[in-house]
Amino acid sequence: MTDDNKTIIDLAKEFNDDKGVESPVPEGMHPDATPEAPKAPKEKIAEKAAPPAGLATGKVPDILRELLAEVNVKVAWSSIDLPSRGQAYNNLEGSVEIRPFTYEEEKLLRSISKVSQGKGAIEKIFDNCVKGVPYDALTIPDKSFILFKLREISYGNEYPVVFNCTNCQTDNRMRVEISELPVNYVDDDYKEPFTFMLPDAQKEVEAVSPRSKDEDYMSTGEALTKNLWRFVQSVGGYKDKVIIRKFIEATTARDVATIRDTLMKAEYGLDQDVTFDCIECGSAQRGIIPLNEHFFSPS
Repeated sequence: MTDDNKTIIDLAKEFNDDKGVESPVPEGMHPDATPEAPKAPKEKIAEKAAPPAGLATGKVPDILRELLAEVNVKVAWSSIDLPSRGQAYNNLEGSVEIRPFTYEEEKLLRSISKVSQGKGAIEKIFDNCVKGVPYDALTIPDKSFILFKLREISYGNEYPVVFNCTNCQTDNRMRVEISELPVNYVDDDYKEPFTFMLPDAQKEVEAVSPRSKDEDYMSTGEALTKNLWRFVQSVGGYKDKVIIRKFIEATTARDVATIRDTLMKAEYGLDQDVTFDCIECGSAQRGIIPLNEHFFSPS
């Protein structure tokens, strides 16, 4: 065999023979065999981390049930009596059920970025948290009462408000306890439609209270005046809406004001009027509890 045809094994054997050293051929390998390429080291297979204690399959619902035991009691439905006693509606009991806000309602409230989104958010909250009467059908006094009760059971009884003194312009900060606000309930003989007399036309008017769905018609004094006919059921016995509208547009300002004031002057509902003495000048003040930036937040 020429040197050109010798393998590295042959050359190593000749060198060792010359030196009297036994060729280091691995056991089980023929002296003339080509050695195998070295094997790549085996990669260590990562072991899966054991789940946290108690989170084995089927355990999560049990853990959540334990964690939420007190919460489930607090978000249970409760019954409240409406100021209207249900007499402003057809075939409706005098009470509704409400529940506190949860994560879903809190997320909805925090998603409001402009005023125009507020109405839809409130409507969705009523759909989620009130049972017994549709949102659109609620009279304005009943809706306001429910809204304050939802605030009370969701964020706490104390509600911080600020009243500006009309005499010295000082901001008077106080906390209102919602549960202590007086509630005016309708008399047993209250019913809708209700009737009243017009002072100048001397005609009897039959009308119904505005509902939550009608709030756009009451956004301003002008809007309300233009839409009075929507709430009037009859004038002097005539029920045609065209006649009612044209009559209102033709009668005296005193008659129009009587219709407007009667519709907006609720005989029932949460009493939001407060009286106080200014902390700076001591003058007697009066205000209406507003819905401010703290209404949907903890006290």
